[in-house]
Amino acid sequence: MVANKYGIQLGFKTFDLFRVKDLNWLLEFNTVRPYTYSQRDPLINYAHYNQPLGHPREPTSGNCFPLLL
Repeated sequence: MVANKYGIQLGFKTFDLFRVKDLNWLLEFNTVRPYTYSQRDPLINYAHYNQPLGHPREPTSGNCFPLLL
């Protein structure tokens, strides 16, 4: 059975925001479908000590990271 397992990462970065030298801005969005890192075969299962990798919140929750550098 084939499942739709995917993740998305979108980002935007600017340099010298408002023409201020070394004022940089970064915006990033990440989301991953449930069970993307899980497989029945242990050789292709992305896990650490039998714990699946992923976000600590629910799997379909998206993350948005705005950073002013």
